[in-house]
Amino acid sequence: MENINSEFAPPGGSGGQEIYCVGLSHHTTGLTLREKFYVRPGALTETLKSFRQDTGIGRAVIVSTCNRFEIYATRGSPDAAAWILGRAPEIADQMQGRMTPRTGIDAITHLFSVAAGLDAQVLGETQILGQVRDSYEAARIVGMTDAGLNMLFQRALSVGKRVRAETKLAETPVSVSSIAVRLCEKIFDTLKNRHALVVGAGEISSLAAEHLVERGARITIFSTRRRESAEDLARALSSPCQPVENLPGQLAGADIVVSSSGAPHALITAEHVRQAQFIRNGRPLFLVDLAVPRNIAADAANFENVFLYNLDDLDAIAAEHRREREKEIPKCEHLIRDEADAFWAAWDSAAQEDTLRRFHSRIADVVDQELMRSGVDGTAREALKKSIPNRILSEAFRKSRTEMAGHDRHTLLEALKEFFGL
Repeated sequence: MENINSEFAPPGGSGGQEIYCVGLSHHTTGLTLREKFYVRPGALTETLKSFRQDTGIGRAVIVSTCNRFEIYATRGSPDAAAWILGRAPEIADQMQGRMTPRTGIDAITHLFSVAAGLDAQVLGETQILGQVRDSYEAARIVGMTDAGLNMLFQRALSVGKRVRAETKLAETPVSVSSIAVRLCEKIFDTLKNRHALVVGAGEISSLAAEHLVERGARITIFSTRRRESAEDLARALSSPCQPVENLPGQLAGADIVVSSSGAPHALITAEHVRQAQFIRNGRPLFLVDLAVPRNIAADAANFENVFLYNLDDLDAIAAEHRREREKEIPKCEHLIRDEADAFWAAWDSAAQEDTLRRFHSRIADVVDQELMRSGVDGTAREALKKSIPNRILSEAFRKSRTEMAGHDRHTLLEALKEFFGL
């Protein structure tokens, strides 16, 4: 019996593994529904354990972000979809038709597209690759991945990196937070040790704060309505937190202000900026207003070396960047399709070879039992146990590999599994 590519051999000799994915995303559900299923990174381990206990599916990876909740497994089961819906039974009726199951190469292509940022709500976003990696690691640590899932997710991470390296999909930022930080860098060259004031602790402010810290800026978080959220963000970024009432008095010591709060009025006026610039001797001050209604008065920009951008300004830049990214979609899809085809071909071949291996083993067992019944034992029995199955099956196996078309071979192997209970 020939050796097969062990890289893709189904683990434990079980054979016939399928790749299965089911879940929901921004394509099928709005935020109001998606947030019902969201799992915080810190709670993912317990969620995986609950899934294993509730469904009996011991090998799975759960990918949960603000834009998707998906389960990847090497054994399909309606229990997985039912378990997802069971997390929010109060909206089960609204979820009818919103869950998307995928198998085989469709599931592989989908995961590769997710990891590459091609399936993201923000085309080409880079955060998703890290989220896929963390989801896989969480499942691996609790013992919920097998050789198949390990290979699948490792290849997905590799494909995600390749798309970013070989295309321009993630070259231009498209979120207003990342664009704002890029504009800061254009004015200051480097953000290292620049002082930034971040107002609010919602998603936009949080992302901006993270981008600023990643680039070496010192930040101060200012709380508005929900002080707890601001304190949590400040703690996560090892930064101070102050009440918004202190904001005007801190302008003189700042280089950058990013504001995205729900305040109904301007938090920074032209007079606040005039006073700050007098103390600052006219040093550049970069103001980014990402709020609706606006947090920074429009006439605050009427001073030398004061740069003010609002959502409309950044959305226009983002739209141009999105158009640039969209030009890369065909190249990304071609790369992902090639990677998925290669992975599936190796996976499917390994599964088919495993069926032949188990059929060979079944015949060898029957021969062994008959030899024992006939009184043949010792080295002669061991030799015959190997040689007889090989004599019977080697030519048939050779023809199945070299002379049968893919569909015909698949049909034959499925019949073997059915007839012999493999």
